[in-house]
Amino acid sequence: MRGKIKKIALVASLIASFLALTFATPAALAPVTPILAAEEIENTALVPGSTVTANITITDVEAMLGYQIWLSWDPTILTITAVSTEFPFTYDWGTFIGDGYLYMVYSFPLPEKDGFYSAEPGVPKTLAIITFTVKGYGFCALDLYNTIVIHISEAPITHIVSDGYFLNVPVERRADLVHRRADAQHPVWYLNKWATNTLTGYVKNIGTVPTKVKVVFSLTDGMTTSLITTNEDTVNPGHVVKVSVTLTPDDMFSGFGYYYWTARAFYDSDGDGTTDMAGTRTKTQHLDFLPIAP
Repeated sequence: MRGKIKKIALVASLIASFLALTFATPAALAPVTPILAAEEIENTALVPGSTVTANITITDVEAMLGYQIWLSWDPTILTITAVSTEFPFTYDWGTFIGDGYLYMVYSFPLPEKDGFYSAEPGVPKTLAIITFTVKGYGFCALDLYNTIVIHISEAPITHIVSDGYFLNVPVERRADLVHRRADAQHPVWYLNKWATNTLTGYVKNIGTVPTKVKVVFSLTDGMTTSLITTNEDTVNPGHVVKVSVTLTPDDMFSGFGYYYWTARAFYDSDGDGTTDMAGTRTKTQHLDFLPIAP
């Protein structure tokens, strides 16, 4: 009898465990931050004169009423020819197209009570379609900025912005920045006002033929910007070349404070011996410009 009772108790325990697993309330998932993104376009067949469209999308959004975007691009590479919005964001609060930039604000037709919800997690919803005519070869960032995503309550929705790009340079002629550093007599986060400082860029040839390269450094205090360009050098396929410039900040800026410097590689995209094309990678670093004696 005792054995039978133990067996019944074991079966009952197993049944209880099964029911608990079957009907348990799943743990709440952490909310996902929506992503507002411009399209990444890489196609060497898009020669000058071609037409290309770039989508602006949003992913993982809830109760969305509308949006505002600014989009910029290089007008020497792309010319905008048309822009359209996608359902249900059909009410136009303002659209303006300039030379290399676009501003647009769209929402549901008002009044609206529910807003837009993403159909599936991770699946982007197209908000706008931008049509361009290709003017030239090159790399062109599709830069989203001053973006606003509006909730049905009219409060802004926190979101991640992902810029896109356009690239139609033949793959055999490409190089890009792989590393950069600042060297001074003091730690790298200081620019020494009186000493000579060195900015260095490392450029890798990711194509299949030798190419000339250089690095352009941009040093800015938010109001004044100075561009410093290295000498050109030739780098073979798969190899990395080191190029540097020296500068004394006192030659460019009189004040002290926070500064940023950016490095970007340029390379010869068509084999004519001129470093005419910018790589897709940029690296920016914050620096303090302080009155430190040498």
